[in-house]
Amino acid sequence: MRKPSKRKPAGFPITDAAHMTASVVAKVFGIRRQSFAAWKGLPRNPDGTFDLAAVVQWRVESLTEQLRARVPEPPSTALERYREARARRAELEVGQMQDSLVSKSDVEARWGRVLSHLVQSFDGMGKVLAPRLAMRHETEIAQTVRDEVHHIIATARAAMLADEEL
Repeated sequence: MRKPSKRKPAGFPITDAAHMTASVVAKVFGIRRQSFAAWKGLPRNPDGTFDLAAVVQWRVESLTEQLRARVPEPPSTALERYREARARRAELEVGQMQDSLVSKSDVEARWGRVLSHLVQSFDGMGKVLAPRLAMRHETEIAQTVRDEVHHIIATARAAMLADEEL
């Protein structure tokens, strides 16, 4: 026949839940006393014992904080960023429709035509200026070329601002 054990079974009755030792509270949580002692910030009674209800509440709050710290950025922020981007895009489209904005492709096409006009004008400038520059002094030639360049640029600018075809 077996000799009865002096140890209390796991479901032992708790005599005073408001004044428990660390070993008893550790048994309630199903951990070793050393593991229980590693918990920092436990609420204690003035006499050094533990109130089981306060320890359980502290542990629940502690675990809740740990879980909150692990939670990644909520997926709703990604959805919010997407919605904000869509809203900005819609604002740009409305501005374009109200003629307060011009599409990038329109600007590129317009500048392409302006640059093409400038290149053609500068390429033909030699034929236009050659007869006017014959037998002139160096300063007169420089001034004539400067005037012609300014004329070409002014013509292109005026045509562009008047929204004319170049």
